[in-house]
Amino acid sequence: MPAYHIIAIVHFVLFSIIYYHLIKDPTLRKIILLLIIPFIAFSVVNTFYNQSFLLSFPSNSVLLSEAVYIFYTLLLFRQMLLNPVLIPLYKQSVFWFNIAMLIFSAVTLFNLGMINYFNKHNIDTSLLDSIIYIISLSFYGLFGYALFINNKFDGENSPHN
Repeated sequence: MPAYHIIAIVHFVLFSIIYYHLIKDPTLRKIILLLIIPFIAFSVVNTFYNQSFLLSFPSNSVLLSEAVYIFYTLLLFRQMLLNPVLIPLYKQSVFWFNIAMLIFSAVTLFNLGMINYFNKHNIDTSLLDSIIYIISLSFYGLFGYALFINNKFDGENSPHN
């Protein structure tokens, strides 16, 4: 389980940086950057005082990060609605990236966030494991599609420039 404690922090920092570059509002960009430090502090405190680095999955950190990712996706969708581009949504890599993040975050907010509870109370997680597996495949598939679409644009025609 130690890797998950580190991965949760790395993911949060990287996804925050990605959304920092996608969201154009200067105030929201500052908020995104300012969320990184408290999240790292929360995760470190959680690791040492609540969910052991060696013995426990960092479900508290995952719950918080997934909730923030949902917030990021909603901010980006709001930006896309307020500032539409001429390119259809299904051809916008940012749209597919954001859809992948929203779906994955919404599902894992529950599934991964509750993993310690399920394990502690001997609740069978095989159905949830299957769901998260399918969602993970969909997540990476949508990411791949977003990258594929993004490579079709030259710098001037990209909807997120």
